[in-house]
Amino acid sequence: MELEIKTWENEGVSTLELNGRLTTNSAPYLERMVGSAITKQSDIVLDCAQLQYVSSAGLRVFKKIYLWTNAHNKSFVLKNVNDMVMEVLNMVGLSKALTIE
Repeated sequence: MELEIKTWENEGVSTLELNGRLTTNSAPYLERMVGSAITKQSDIVLDCAQLQYVSSAGLRVFKKIYLWTNAHNKSFVLKNVNDMVMEVLNMVGLSKALTIE
């Protein structure tokens, strides 16, 4: 698989560690994994330290997660965003809407 996701929960926070490429093929997998966390009423953290690439499909999933968490009064944080991913987030304006640590 081009994207591996490790998940863990701690005190109402679901952390998903992304490793690989977030593309058209792997975006639905991330969406399903986050959907599970949201049904548990968790805050969401995506650890992007090992995320090598994000496509427009991946950006759409980030936007969906943002909308889902806002609708459920939960937080959504991107952590350890590398320069390449940050450049893409800046280009499309998502860096202004999302919480990035």
